[in-house]
Amino acid sequence: MSLVNLREKQNLTQQQLSAIMNVSQPTISKWENKKIVPDAKTMLNLAGVLKVDVQVIIDCFIEEKKKEE
Repeated sequence: MSLVNLREKQNLTQQQLSAIMNVSQPTISKWENKKIVPDAKTMLNLAGVLKVDVQVIIDCFIEEKKKEE
């Protein structure tokens, strides 16, 4: 599962999620495109907003890294 899927499952746009998370919309885009990885505290908050376990958020980034290797 990707961050895009998780966000869309909650019917949120990047702009809405950025407002909730108190980050810029480009930051959300960079997370979704794996250009940057949020810190641990942010991942915990993101998991809460997207209503998933933090491990699901972590797995989104780990799975993409494995595909790149």
